[in-house]
Amino acid sequence: MKKKGFTLVELIAVIVILGLIGIIIIPTVNDTIQKQRKKAFQTSVYGLLDTVKSESQNAGFTTKVYRFHENELYECDSNGENCSVSSSLKTDGKIKNGEGYIKVSKDGLYSLSISNNTYCSFKTYYNNIIVTDNKAYCEFGNTVKNAIEEIVNYNVQDVDRVFNLSGGTLSLLNEDGVDIDPGVTIKNGFLSSAEGYFEFYNVEIGDLEVRTSDYCAFLNHNGIIQFYNHGCL
Repeated sequence: MKKKGFTLVELIAVIVILGLIGIIIIPTVNDTIQKQRKKAFQTSVYGLLDTVKSESQNAGFTTKVYRFHENELYECDSNGENCSVSSSLKTDGKIKNGEGYIKVSKDGLYSLSISNNTYCSFKTYYNNIIVTDNKAYCEFGNTVKNAIEEIVNYNVQDVDRVFNLSGGTLSLLNEDGVDIDPGVTIKNGFLSSAEGYFEFYNVEIGDLEVRTSDYCAFLNHNGIIQFYNHGCL
């Protein structure tokens, strides 16, 4: 009995079915891979932060800044400069091509900015770590972070202060809302188009809102800064 083979139509049908299966499966697999890579990056960032926290506690919670470079943490001065290359901290946080800084204040508050070729992360003193592949969003978050740190450094008298943000300058306001001091100027592309304010009660942040046409940061009712990668609602 002669065996019957596949017809051309049947072969084409099988190829089409396999192609459709590939179209469905491949994006799902790629999405899963990207999620795992992002999670691995986030885990490494937390590992770096845990290392700095432990070192800070051992040092009695003094203000410290560490530069992260090539999987090493180097201690720097308070401005993030003059980093020591002769000694480094051992850490479980390994990030290929990773760069950035982690800062701990004398009050035990932590901020960070860590990135590699794919992902970036930021944390102010008052929010959880955010990880994203949107570098512009990350730059906005770091701008807010830097502004807060500058205000904390400026507000050495530990009094209630309100800073207005406009045109790249943080201006100290009086009780009537009038500028009385140019305050702090932070050079950054985002600040030139950002508007908002920062309220500080002693060294604690009381309220803030920073907005651009694309991004938003504000303090929620739990005292945590929330970031949106779109404008303020």
